[in-house]
Amino acid sequence: MSQPDFDVTTSRAAPLHPDEANRLRALRKTGALDSPSVPLLDQITKSAARLLNVEISLITLVDAERQWFLSRHGLKANETHRDFAFCSHALHAREIYTVEDASTHPTFRDNPLVTGDPFIRSYAGAVLRDLSGLPLGTLCVIGKEPRVFSDGELDILKELAKIVRRDILTIAARDQSEDSRRYDPVTGAFWGDSFYNAAKRLSSELGLQHGASIICSTTIENLSVIADTSGSSVTDRVIEDVGAKMQSVLESFGLTLLGRPDGKRIISKTVIDTEADPEKLDEVRAALMSAFSDGPALNEGGLTPRLVVAVAQRRTDLRLEDVVMMCRIASEETEKRDGVSSVVVTQSIERDVLARIRLTEDIGTALDKDQLHLEFQPKLNTRTQSVTGCECLIRWEHPTVGRVP
Repeated sequence: MSQPDFDVTTSRAAPLHPDEANRLRALRKTGALDSPSVPLLDQITKSAARLLNVEISLITLVDAERQWFLSRHGLKANETHRDFAFCSHALHAREIYTVEDASTHPTFRDNPLVTGDPFIRSYAGAVLRDLSGLPLGTLCVIGKEPRVFSDGELDILKELAKIVRRDILTIAARDQSEDSRRYDPVTGAFWGDSFYNAAKRLSSELGLQHGASIICSTTIENLSVIADTSGSSVTDRVIEDVGAKMQSVLESFGLTLLGRPDGKRIISKTVIDTEADPEKLDEVRAALMSAFSDGPALNEGGLTPRLVVAVAQRRTDLRLEDVVMMCRIASEETEKRDGVSSVVVTQSIERDVLARIRLTEDIGTALDKDQLHLEFQPKLNTRTQSVTGCECLIRWEHPTVGRVP
C-alpha cells in the first residue's frame, strides 16, 4: 500500500473491532482483497449511486492499515488509509452507519477526505459480514452535499448489500479459469448460461418489492460478414461498443445484468422500480435506438453493423429463458435494414412462444401415448410428371392442438 501524503496522527480514527484479529483472518480467507473486478458488483455500485442520487458508491474491505475498494463508482482511487475511512467507523454499527454532514461532525470535520478531495459531506454504509457475523467492510454511498437519507433509500442500500454479502465469498474469490468460463472477455458480460444463473440469483435476493424487469436482446445480424471482411479486432470493437451502449442506457432505468448467450447476441435484464407497461417498454426501445444511431464506423470494408433490438416485459410467471426466446423470435421476424431496427414483443409473439414451450413439454407424453405416427408421401418430378420416390414424415396428433405442423 502506498503511504498517505498527510499526517494520519491528526485523524480521529475509529477504534479497532473488539475481535480484530479474527476479523482480519476472516477477511483474508475470502480471497477478495486485491482480486480482479467483478461485473455484477460493479453494476451494483453504479446502481446504488443512481438510486440514492449520490456521486460515489463503493464496496469497501477494511484491511489492517487500508480500506480497499472491491468495486468503486465515481472515485479514481482504489484504496485509502484506514485511519480516514468512514467505513472503519461503520464496522461498529449493527447494520447501517450514516453521517448527515461530515463538515460539522466532530469525528470527521478535520478529515482530509472532507476538507479536500473528494469533499465528503454525506455518507451511508451498510455493513458486510461473513457467515460468522464478523464485519468485513461496507457497501456505501457518498454525497458531496449534506443530506438525510430516507428510510426508503436505506432499505434500497440494505437490499443491494444482501447481494454483495452473498456473493463476496464466492464471486470475489473466483480464479482465472472460472473467469474464462463465466465472463465474455470482450464485453465483460456473463457468458452462456451463467447469465441466467446470475439473473436468478439477483431476482431471489431483490424479491418482488423492486418491481418488474425488462429483457432486451440486441442481435448483430451481419457479424459474420464483418468478421470475414474486417477481421477479429474490428468484430470485437463492434461487440464491445454494443455491450457498452446497452449497459449505459439500461442502467438509467435500473440495476442491469448483461449476458452474451452466443456469438452475435447480447441480452440484458433490467430490474426497474415501476411496472413494465407498454410506454416503459417503448421508452427503453427508443433510448437504445438513439444510442445505437451513433454506432461504430467501420471504415475497413465500409460495413455498418446491422442491429436488431427486441424489448420485452418479464412477468413473474414466465421463465427468463422463455422471454429471451420471445425476443429472439421477434428479432427474426422483424424486417431487417441497414443500421438499427427494433421491435417490442407483442402478445401474439408471447402466445406463440408459450405454445411452442407447451408442445415441447408434451412431447414425452406423445411418445408414451402413441400420438406420433408415420406418414409416407410421394416425391414428384413436376417436369416429367413422374414419381421419383417417397419421403417419410412423423405426424403428431395432439389431443388439444390437433395436428402439429
